[in-house]
Amino acid sequence: MNILLTGSSGFLSQYLVFQFAPICNLIDTYNYRNPESSHLSCDATYDFLVDIGSPTPLNSDDNPTTYTTHLKQVKALYDQFSICNTIFISSVSVFGDSCGFISESSQYRPNSCYSNHKIMVEQA
Repeated sequence: MNILLTGSSGFLSQYLVFQFAPICNLIDTYNYRNPESSHLSCDATYDFLVDIGSPTPLNSDDNPTTYTTHLKQVKALYDQFSICNTIFISSVSVFGDSCGFISESSQYRPNSCYSNHKIMVEQA
């Protein structure tokens, strides 16, 4: 199995690379905020795009172009590598400062640009 993992500089992505390593033939990474640090195999065929990354830092100001840029970057990866399957990993931050039980059906309560961005990408 070959995987392209976005958000390569993040904590969760680094953990997943470690977890996927024993079961994958190839794990390449893409960093939205610093594409030059990405590791992409030009002739690779990926079975999955695991989209964890966000070009929006946790404490950034709201910038609507960031969302559009992210979608363009994902589309470019799809087009370049003909990826068919996607796993999108969001964030508990989309539920804000909720206390208690949270499920996928809980109401969104974003309280940052980062959580708003995650919701917009989920709904795209």
